[in-house]
Amino acid sequence: MLSLSKKDSNLIIEMANLVRKYTFALSITTCRALVSTLIYMNENLAKQMYNYAERIGIYPTVKVNT
Repeated sequence: MLSLSKKDSNLIIEMANLVRKYTFALSITTCRALVSTLIYMNENLAKQMYNYAERIGIYPTVKVNT
């Protein structure tokens, strides 16, 4: 969390890439903070992290009725 509060862009992006690559288990709070922070830095990576968080159950799966 300390890294997220300092807004060190390179470190935050690297952390997200490592989480995705090695499927680290994050706490719900840390994962949501990471996604929220990434939105302003790298939207594509934020979407990837959101999808990862959705797969591991941090965010509920959104179902669209068509």
